[in-house]
Amino acid sequence: MQHVVGLHRILFWLICLVLPAILIVSPVSIDAAQSSNSAGGSGMIVQLLRNDLSMIRGELVAIESAAIVLNTHRANGETNRVEIPRAETLALMTDRRLTDRRSGRKADAGVLARTDGQVFPGHPVERTDQRGGTETLEWHHAWLGQLSVELDDISRVVFQPGAQPPTTGDADTLLLTNGDRIEGFLLSLSETIELEQIRDGSPEIVTLPRDRVAAVRLVNPVRPAGGTWAWFEDGTILRAGELSSEDGRWGQLTMQGLENGEQTVSFDALQAIVFDAGRLRMLTDLELISMDGPETRYRLPEPTIDRIARNAPKSVMTISGPIVLRYSLPAAATRFASEVRLPSRARGWADVHLTIRVDDEVIARHQIDASQPELAINERLRGSELTIELDHGPAGPIHTVLELHDPRLLIE
Repeated sequence: MQHVVGLHRILFWLICLVLPAILIVSPVSIDAAQSSNSAGGSGMIVQLLRNDLSMIRGELVAIESAAIVLNTHRANGETNRVEIPRAETLALMTDRRLTDRRSGRKADAGVLARTDGQVFPGHPVERTDQRGGTETLEWHHAWLGQLSVELDDISRVVFQPGAQPPTTGDADTLLLTNGDRIEGFLLSLSETIELEQIRDGSPEIVTLPRDRVAAVRLVNPVRPAGGTWAWFEDGTILRAGELSSEDGRWGQLTMQGLENGEQTVSFDALQAIVFDAGRLRMLTDLELISMDGPETRYRLPEPTIDRIARNAPKSVMTISGPIVLRYSLPAAATRFASEVRLPSRARGWADVHLTIRVDDEVIARHQIDASQPELAINERLRGSELTIELDHGPAGPIHTVLELHDPRLLIE
């Protein structure tokens, strides 16, 4: 009996002395573990596109010269640090929805677009004596500073926010603030805009103050450039030279090789990066060469496209069927991939049959319905024409609609 009482006393004192220590130490241990799991992450969730067009989702840690570093999260809550070699990486995109990506754009900003595809939100500034001339435009960008761009390198300029420059024509075109258009040969985009026109066989110079011009389109040939490109929340598109975050600036991206020298921006300002623009094409940028449907469908709506910008790696194509779409493939296209989803409004009823062909060969055939509302497609291809066909199941054409997220082509 005395042994039993003694054992109870020992247990009592163990509980009194040890349990508080456990309660004190445990929270620290938990916090340390959580801190360890999250250490090194930027908090920015990204999608990384590999050379085989597959996607990896994770938290961006660093963009190094040799690798992209991510924290990926497992189902059990554990964090795994992965390094993907830059040589195996095509693109990097933030995981924000497309509808959230335009929040950083200023409604009062103008736009300068160059013939190589670079875009600079901002506004014109007065020319100084030391730089520029009649054949240049002086432009101020919020974080790149003052740019001096030759007229031969300009594709379009928007002076009045929201104005839409003409998209067709054989001559340079001024869109005036009253809606009128004037065509000719642009001589100057300084404070006074000058345009040469031929009237009765003789040249005549039209002169207008810049505040009367809403937008300008120039017929300079487009010269898309390869290399590394970056898209930003404010609408800026840059041929970025070298990108890295290795200089110890937390959450900062350093760009080298820019016209105005080295620039550093926050990860939060970033939308997407393509590391080799010549190897990636988006289906949303290809020309639709034909569109067919059943005879009973009197109106065929074209696919709707939501994207950051042309050539950007993030886009959504919504297709309403029954329909057959045909696209001309780039000559060196070797692979097609996309994440296919039923829109949320259609998941209760839809039964969509998706068939993808290259020339006459079927490369993918899937049924997408409530039991499988999402799937990933990644197929090799070789041919000249890509066909996407949507048809309905036995229940009929009820919500025969699909979303193709980031439909992309590998160019080799």
